Order: sequence, then C-alpha cells, then structure tokens
Amino acid sequence: MDIISIATTLFKLVQKNPQILSALAEHPYSTTKEECGISEDISKTDMSQIITMVAGLLGGGSSSSLDMGTLASVASGLMSDNGDSNHALASALLGTAASSAANASSDSGVDLTDGLDLSDIMGLAGKLFG
Repeated sequence: MDIISIATTLFKLVQKNPQILSALAEHPYSTTKEECGISEDISKTDMSQIITMVAGLLGGGSSSSLDMGTLASVASGLMSDNGDSNHALASALLGTAASSAANASSDSGVDLTDGLDLSDIMGLAGKLFG
C-alpha cells in the first residue's frame, strides 16, 4: 500500500473540504477507503502511518523529505500511547484540528494550506521521544 500517496490524497481532500477531517478523526478506516477509492482492507500498521502522516502534513510538514522508517517508528509509538487503537490515534491527532476547522467561520472558509497548530500533534509525539 502506498502510504505517502494515500496520506497526500487525504491531505489535499481536507484542504478542499475540511469536513472530511472530522470524518477521518471519527472513522479513519472507512473514510480513508471511501475518499481514496480503496477496496482492499487497510492494515492497522498502514492506517497508523497514514493518520500520522496526515497529521504531520496538516502541521506544515512535507512528504518530500519523509523517511518511511521514521514515520513507522513515530506511528508505532503514537499507537502505543493511544491504546493500540487507530480510532484513538485519529481522534487524538486529528480531532483538535477537526474541531478548529468546524469552529472556523463558514463565511471565510477554512484555509489549511498553511497548516494548523502543531503543538497538539507535537505534544503526542513528545511522549514518544520524551
């Protein structure tokens, strides 16, 4: 499974339609499959990496300098911190961003191209390396 392609696709979709972020935070597997047109099952490991990468992209990260080994390690640590559940991981990493997007003024829209507050994401990542 091409983790980078899927996460990048989700990120671009969220930029166009921020409501997808709420769906992804609540239902990571089904939202990813539906939005990316995936028919096969997504493994727990792949899903954790997709969620982690989407969160990193939302925080202003770049997929061009991504090391898959580092992504796998961070995703694994974050999964451990979240009860080995991708649903808990998605809620923790994406829930705050989804709430921010939902609370944004509907008149002005939401611009996620400049990233969101990275402190929420880094707080969880800090547990891994702290």
